[in-house]
Amino acid sequence: MNELPQSNAYIDEGGDEGWRKVGQRAQGAKDASSEWLILAAAISPAETDVKNMLVIDELRRTTKKSQSQKPLKWRGLENDHYKKRLVADTLGAHQGLLYSVAALWKPALVGAPGLRRKGYLYHLTGRYLIERLSWLAWQEKGSYRRQVNLNFESRKQTSYDDLESYVRRIEADPEASIPAGSIGDVRPVKPSVKGAQVADLVAGAVQDALEPNHRGDVEPDYLHRLKRRLYCKPGGDRLSYGLKIFPSEVLDLPRYSWLRDF
Repeated sequence: MNELPQSNAYIDEGGDEGWRKVGQRAQGAKDASSEWLILAAAISPAETDVKNMLVIDELRRTTKKSQSQKPLKWRGLENDHYKKRLVADTLGAHQGLLYSVAALWKPALVGAPGLRRKGYLYHLTGRYLIERLSWLAWQEKGSYRRQVNLNFESRKQTSYDDLESYVRRIEADPEASIPAGSIGDVRPVKPSVKGAQVADLVAGAVQDALEPNHRGDVEPDYLHRLKRRLYCKPGGDRLSYGLKIFPSEVLDLPRYSWLRDF
């Protein structure tokens, strides 16, 4: 059997896994945990990966971060609307990259059994994302299919042996809808890796769109600028593929009414 061509998915998160005062940030609780845990992936064919990731060099120049030794991060753009729009426009127009995101709304899950176990929220959100990455890899037929490598930005609190074991378990679980053979390597990568920086920027744009500030407001503009490159199966729905939101009832909240036509 011929080896399948490879794609690389670089994965980073937005929000946190905490439960402190969840849902109270919009009421002014500055020490509240985030309402959302977001995992975002930037997907690049392995054969064009180096070329595709030159976008980080371009963004460093245009955001005037060329001299910084630190990775380019969404939070490093602070509240500069011009720079955030520039980043989102550039990534939204990049024909070599696709993005897929899973976002979990924690307030709906308060009190659910097991969710406070260490790593559980991250794994659950990862499951939704990995399913979609596998569907993208397997979207074409026969020899056009790909195998996707999962490159998670390294986190101190994550055991990557445990994470890989989890990925292999759900890969074998028929309820997870992950095609056999679609997932390649599972590995951590440093924040300085350019693909991880792209994933961070995508996660940041999604977090701005979903996570309310202390006034209860969200800013979906950046995500709208990215949406052209969100994974969407032909004839499908972006909210089924490129932006998985769980649970879906959160879409009924007035602040997310813009998602109904997304």
